[in-house]
Amino acid sequence: MIVLVIGSALRSLGVDQEAMGLTFLEEASTAPKYRLYSLDEQWAALVPVDSGGVSVAGELVEVSDQRWPEIVASEPPGIVTGPIELADGREVTAALGDPDHMEGHAVEITEHGSFAAYLASLP
Repeated sequence: MIVLVIGSALRSLGVDQEAMGLTFLEEASTAPKYRLYSLDEQWAALVPVDSGGVSVAGELVEVSDQRWPEIVASEPPGIVTGPIELADGREVTAALGDPDHMEGHAVEITEHGSFAAYLASLP
């Protein structure tokens, strides 16, 4: 399965994706249809919007069918996996945030364009 990683599994955060059972494929960005949120500065989630969305940077990885259920189970409340559109028109799976849950439990970080840029901006 091909997944767009947008949060804590990014290589730019020093993560060993291979040790996590992920195979890096390429850097990629979403179509400009999403807002980006951070939960506890540990997880990231996309929320699709009709207007005001941006292109969010991430990395495409391949995940084995055996590893996928573990990854899904590790997501916190308010985040599910689902289809998103990449800037080049391809559709892949990514972490999606429930808009209602994000409102009360997450910080919108859309202006940073990526989870890594957001974390780098913290004191």
